[in-house]
Amino acid sequence: MKNKNGFYILFALLDLITFIIGISVFIALANQIIDFRGLMHQSVVQFISTIIQFLFYLSLPISFVLLLRRKKIGLTFYYGQFVLRLIYCTLSIGFILYLDRYINARILLITAYAGEVIRLIITILFLKKG
Repeated sequence: MKNKNGFYILFALLDLITFIIGISVFIALANQIIDFRGLMHQSVVQFISTIIQFLFYLSLPISFVLLLRRKKIGLTFYYGQFVLRLIYCTLSIGFILYLDRYINARILLITAYAGEVIRLIITILFLKKG
């Protein structure tokens, strides 16, 4: 891992792409939160999930900026995002799923999840080496 800066930039761009692809979800969640009366008609689990998903999408541009500045806290953000990425199926290289016309969707999904695990491993190694 000699070129840490390259990985910081790659991870930053992946977070930006993920946010751009999910911007419609982010806006919908923000509208739900702004219209608080609509939130009150949800179950407690739906209410909490809406808030957590909104915070997750909000963390993507924050981690983008931090990673561009090569701050380790940007890598630490990823730990919190990792489980939420799996729960909400918002994977770092999830954009490859748009290629399902050309490549088997199952292969793409496996590749996207494998990419997420690889990113996690690289993040752990970066933070471990200090």
